[in-house]
Amino acid sequence: MTESAEHKRARGRPHRSPSQRAEMRREIEQAASRLFQSDGYGAVSMRRIAKQVGCSPMALYAYFENKVDLLQSLWAQVFNDLFEQVQPAISKADTSRAKLQALSFGYVRYWLENPERYRMVFMAEGISQSEVSIFVDDPAIAKHFSIFPQLVSKMLAPSHAAQDLKQKSDLLVSALHGIAHTQITMSGYDWTQHQRLIEMILDTLDQTRDAGGEKS
Repeated sequence: MTESAEHKRARGRPHRSPSQRAEMRREIEQAASRLFQSDGYGAVSMRRIAKQVGCSPMALYAYFENKVDLLQSLWAQVFNDLFEQVQPAISKADTSRAKLQALSFGYVRYWLENPERYRMVFMAEGISQSEVSIFVDDPAIAKHFSIFPQLVSKMLAPSHAAQDLKQKSDLLVSALHGIAHTQITMSGYDWTQHQRLIEMILDTLDQTRDAGGEKS
């Protein structure tokens, strides 16, 4: 006599509820985050993550397709946390210049206060450009970063050409990353305070404002 489907399920692994699956996913992410930050992305395998969690390697693939998928999930969490933290200061600012300054201060400060997250996001070894592009093109990430060109446009006045606004927004983001990167990776040097460096960058952008634009 063949074994019934119900009997087989009873003998197998119990079905996880949505809340249990969510909790397991968090445990995997937390374990991976600790290992990536302590040993580096390239030195960590899915098998090692599974051992840290206390499950089989195959069990991990029920939650993440591969190690890159897991890393990208951690990246998304970092950016969600970052932009949630800077939003209150932006909302309180009363001019376009002040809002852009609040965003820039908060963006750099987040990385300086969380250097291990900066390294995990921007300095992980073994990641291909195509894998990074998949993450960068994600609509949720693009929405986060769209605040930079939006605020640059408001500060400089919308009469600026779209290409000019994009270039200035790209310049700002690149400069902010440069500040964070150098102060994290060369912390022994006596750098000018990041707030002052950011003010100088915004002053440079502000000098190109149209005569009819909003005054700070």
